[in-house]
Amino acid sequence: MENVQIGEKLAIILKDLSELEKDKLMLWSTIYTRKAEDIKIKKIAELKKNLEEQINFYRRDNSKYKTKIDNYVNEYTSEILRIIEVYNSYYIYLQNEIVLAQSNQKIAIANLLASKRGWVKAKENENIVLIEKSNKKIFATAQKKLNYDVVINECNMRLQKCMEEALNSINEIFKIKSNQLEKVTNNGCFYKIKKFFNITFYGDKNIEKYVLNPIEKEMKDIELQTVSKISDVKTEMLIFISQMEKIRKDINLSFNETLNKN
Repeated sequence: MENVQIGEKLAIILKDLSELEKDKLMLWSTIYTRKAEDIKIKKIAELKKNLEEQINFYRRDNSKYKTKIDNYVNEYTSEILRIIEVYNSYYIYLQNEIVLAQSNQKIAIANLLASKRGWVKAKENENIVLIEKSNKKIFATAQKKLNYDVVINECNMRLQKCMEEALNSINEIFKIKSNQLEKVTNNGCFYKIKKFFNITFYGDKNIEKYVLNPIEKEMKDIELQTVSKISDVKTEMLIFISQMEKIRKDINLSFNETLNKN
């Protein structure tokens, strides 16, 4: 009867712990998703504002360049989403690994407590064989629990790193550098006359030269950086997946070896 009560209490404790762990992962996921969405919206708005302000500088109607602006914004958005998608895949994988490790750890804890109760009973009955067997189970399950501690800590660390790197990558890769307005610092009389002629007679040509061509070049550079970053993240994820498969096998192998020691 006592063992049944202990088992029921343990089940309740483990269930409560599972809920807390689940809530923690959901909170992290919500924070990460919100931050990624916020930075995406901010970057897209900055690009659009950058292009519109530069076209306005040459006193041309933005509607004339609306199609080109929209194309650049759509291309820019698509590349941001590609970066977010690959980090999301890595993030979800890490979350799943944490949930799996936590589940296995709880099983190990339950088995550890059951083994301890078996050891007490064997001690009371002075059953040497059962005492030795219980000792092995206690050591094996305790070792398994500690091994999953290491796995969970590593995955949590990588999860945090994944969130930070995703946001940093978007910030670094999608940083528009070309801006003709930043180069305009001269306000002298000669400059004003030159500016008037440039705007009046060469506005469209200058928009092409100083606004559209530079942004076109930056878009190509962004695409190359995106491809490189996606490749790096996928490689890191595949390596870690392989490592985790080996670690799981090693944990089970170590558990079985401990139980079967003579």
